[in-house]
Amino acid sequence: MQNLIIALVFFLSINTSVKAHISYNPSEEINQQLELLNFWDQKVKLSPYADDYKIKLSIVNTKLFQLTGSAHYLVAAEENLAFTSDLKSLSRSTGLCLLAQNLITQHKFCQAYDAILDAAEIGRNKKSISLIMFDVEYELGFDTKKSLSDIQDKTSIDYIIRQAKQYKKEGDYDEAIYLMEQCYQQAILSQKEDLAYWLKSNIAELHIENDDNIEAKQILKKLNKGNQSQWYTYKLMAKVEYQENNKSQALDIVNHILEYRESPELSILKHRIEKELDGKGSYQIDDDLHDLMHDPEKGTMYATHVAKELLNGDQKERALALSIALHEVQHRDTPETQALLAYAYYKNNELDKSLAIIKEKLKGQNLKKESQEYIDEIEGLKDFSSLWTVRGFR
Repeated sequence: MQNLIIALVFFLSINTSVKAHISYNPSEEINQQLELLNFWDQKVKLSPYADDYKIKLSIVNTKLFQLTGSAHYLVAAEENLAFTSDLKSLSRSTGLCLLAQNLITQHKFCQAYDAILDAAEIGRNKKSISLIMFDVEYELGFDTKKSLSDIQDKTSIDYIIRQAKQYKKEGDYDEAIYLMEQCYQQAILSQKEDLAYWLKSNIAELHIENDDNIEAKQILKKLNKGNQSQWYTYKLMAKVEYQENNKSQALDIVNHILEYRESPELSILKHRIEKELDGKGSYQIDDDLHDLMHDPEKGTMYATHVAKELLNGDQKERALALSIALHEVQHRDTPETQALLAYAYYKNNELDKSLAIIKEKLKGQNLKKESQEYIDEIEGLKDFSSLWTVRGFR
């Protein structure tokens, strides 16, 4: 009996230890934002031509998307900014900036570029436009040195963050982390808690991409302690646990997040972990993944995640993944999308095309760790350190 009690206490201590690191529960903040949503929605209904109210409504919808992961909030935010097509609107410039950021989140990068170029023609909000211009060109895989130099205030946190992204793009992770740490200290001194969280979570992600999971986990544990409304660091922790083969712990975190927040990316990871824990030799693509491909609200945002999973499927699914990868490169020609395309060709038995991409597009590029692993597999390398260095940034 005593041994049974000891065993039960031990089990509960382990379970409590795991749950102690998962305090994520954004319900209270979601309710607050829903109240604001109702408030501004009523304002818009009473004054349908007041574009400033529509901007407020769009901002609340965007916040709700960040909290819930429900893509319909993001689409609603875009619809609230439809007034930007009205050339006479006095709020058009601000609306176009918000629209560009919205479209970036939806991974509609070409449309985002059009929006920010339209905003630039108006000639207002020059500071915001210069920052968003860098962000869009960064996502599109353009040379961002000019757009970085066009940002006027070289001492602002906004500039230094983008300077860090530029260093990361060039493979200098030490400098990128150093600059982000400087921004973090400024945010703490200015008592900007949300910004401080965002910066520190990005620093953790940089450590992960720089193969330093130990430092990343220390940062993530501190950020997650007592944190209820922010989910991103929990997602990063789940990915680190999965990378380190702690699949049950990763699955615990993923399941807890999915209780409160939609995330097709984490649903895909959950599916993968469950299949691996089952120990089944075959890999079956589930119906949810196929549904995601045809979801007009989510399909664009999660196309690359879908393609990566389809490449584990049968011949028909691998062919579909190749078509998705080709579409991604056409709309976003970056080293990461090129690496995915190379891998898709490889998985579809078109090795010559795959090797041509590596030779013509990827040699000497700084890529994410996952992209490097694609290249290593294609090349048939066992020593991952023998190829050029590769990395990436959220």
